[in-house]
Amino acid sequence: ELRSCEKITDAGVQSLSGLMNLQHLDLSYCYNITDAGVQSLSGLVNLHQLDLSCCENITDSGVQSFSGFGGSALFDRSRQAGDMWGGFRPSIDVSGDNERYEIALDVPGYNESELDITLQEDVLIIQGKKQTEQTKEDKHYYRVERQYGEFRRVLNLPADAASDAIQAKLKNGVLHLELPRKVLPQPAGKRIEIEP
Repeated sequence: ELRSCEKITDAGVQSLSGLMNLQHLDLSYCYNITDAGVQSLSGLVNLHQLDLSCCENITDSGVQSFSGFGGSALFDRSRQAGDMWGGFRPSIDVSGDNERYEIALDVPGYNESELDITLQEDVLIIQGKKQTEQTKEDKHYYRVERQYGEFRRVLNLPADAASDAIQAKLKNGVLHLELPRKVLPQPAGKRIEIEP
């Protein structure tokens, strides 16, 4: 808890961006924190509670950096989008730093031709389809544990993900995606004149 630490600045907050297990953070009454400090925390995927009460220098831009990838980072919409088409739901890890977001998806036994990655506006869809092997009619199975079928994982991208520069690689049964982060433009302020 850093509540009422009036001397803490964006640099101090940015130093917390590497604490990936951080779940709760109280920065209320920390008057020197700006959008840049808050945005540096948007990659903390386990951060569920962030108190910014009375932080006067934080605008909508700072708060909006937490929309998208899930409370603080990747938001998985798969459960509401019918991801378990074939009963297989691959495990996924999402991590990130100030430079990029990284996604790792376990897809053992899948090759590149059985996977499909598409981007629809700010939604990333990862799908896979594995056909059962054709076998001889005289072959009898006594045990079948390997999974076949289809899966789908749907992820909302955060505003600062450079969706036009996503890279994907498949290695040792793990699909790796890398999404560079871009600097979001700061909203222009407008001075309101007081009429005499």
